[in-house]
Amino acid sequence: MTTNQEEIIQYDQFLERAQNEAEKEHNEDDKKKSFRNSMRMSIAEFVHHKKNRSIHVILSMANSTIGSVALVLPASVLQGGLILAIICMTIIGFINYVTCYFISVYQREDEIDLASIVRRILGPKWKVAFILSSAFQLFVACIIYFLLINSICYPIIQFIMHKCGTENYGSSKEIVFDKFSIQYQAMILFVPVFLLCSLKELNFIVKLGRIGVTSIFAYGIFLLYCFIENISDGNVSEYWDEQMSLFSKNIVGVAGPFSFAFFVHTIVSQITATNINFKENPRNIGYGYLIVYFAYAYFSIVGSIGVVGRKTNYKDASNINDFFGSDDVGPVVVDILYLIHLITALPTLCHVSRSQFFILIQGETKPVSQFQMLLYNATFCCLGLLFQILCIDPSVIIEVNGSVCCFFIVYIIPFFFRLRESKRLAQGVEDSVQNNLVNYTDSTNSKQEDPLDAKRRAPIGILEKIFWAFAMLVGLFLAVVTLLSIFGVNLG
Repeated sequence: MTTNQEEIIQYDQFLERAQNEAEKEHNEDDKKKSFRNSMRMSIAEFVHHKKNRSIHVILSMANSTIGSVALVLPASVLQGGLILAIICMTIIGFINYVTCYFISVYQREDEIDLASIVRRILGPKWKVAFILSSAFQLFVACIIYFLLINSICYPIIQFIMHKCGTENYGSSKEIVFDKFSIQYQAMILFVPVFLLCSLKELNFIVKLGRIGVTSIFAYGIFLLYCFIENISDGNVSEYWDEQMSLFSKNIVGVAGPFSFAFFVHTIVSQITATNINFKENPRNIGYGYLIVYFAYAYFSIVGSIGVVGRKTNYKDASNINDFFGSDDVGPVVVDILYLIHLITALPTLCHVSRSQFFILIQGETKPVSQFQMLLYNATFCCLGLLFQILCIDPSVIIEVNGSVCCFFIVYIIPFFFRLRESKRLAQGVEDSVQNNLVNYTDSTNSKQEDPLDAKRRAPIGILEKIFWAFAMLVGLFLAVVTLLSIFGVNLG
């Protein structure tokens, strides 16, 4: 059984192999032809050797979705309001499920990435817009992971220094240079993170990532312990009215993390493409999102109640570590496991983002050079270091990435999938797929009877129109208020 990271890396290996084959040709047209033939053969081989069942697809999707955002949920829920958080989580989670569902519906068995689906349905220009949006979103995600790695390492270092009898270190919320601080740690981490993202062979990292998955379960157990301890110690009853609100005007602080938390659209096609029961994928998307929803509900409710009263200035907290002292062992154990999870996920994110970025710059037939790889890695590491030196909270960048950077992929592309296909239905056009669009695979399979055709050809009813109108309003509202909050404009 493979992990979702292996499937993503496998696709990029197809891409690199096709690019290297194309480089052997001298004529530009021959390069494009060689690239497409190589991709066609690789994808045909990939489709022929599918071996994953629906349960693997469901778990892989859930594993890909549940991640680093879980660390900031207890603080954001405590500050934003418990009921407001549940409402935002439900609405945003449902919208993400429906839009991801339609991506799965319109995916063909010989398509193993979302870019191919976008090109077939919407055209080459839309594919370029998608790759641009995806590359930028993943680039921002790399910066988030750099900041989270640094913020998780710092409590571990504080714990070690405390046990060694010294507390000569600065606060993680302040810019400090007269003693050891999170800024100095970021400078030290710059080198290993840069080298980690410059690795060409990621198989070992992917295998190590299986250990990182245990961090989710360890984190859940730790939150349950905090929850029980807080109730038994009387913190909940004593500080509930003072710290725990049900509603607030901080919609961005609550909805922003959830917008990023439910986002899996860019890689869901690689996951579902491995299913031997391909027609079950739309159903699998639903089951996967159900697991994710209950997991985030658990982290939000149990986590926020578990940290009530643990910190006087609770509004300054940005993640779970901020509620505990430097001598607490429990958070350190969870931090170490979560650190493994982040370290193994970052090289994959960087690799995919880098590939997409240079496809935009130099075309899809030319491979990324060693110099380009190092330059790209240095750029994102320098930006991450700059943000850490300026003490920018990772939760702020998570909010921006979820509400703004993901908007095009989550809302616009699935909506135009439905709009374009419904127009074809209304015009009585046969769904023969290509229609002047270049695809990597043979079009013969698309002419065969497809059990998903009924869902693909379903007209847009009144309820679905209401959903799309509501979803667009929600997405635009979150994007606008998030952007305004960056410039200090608070609508609340």
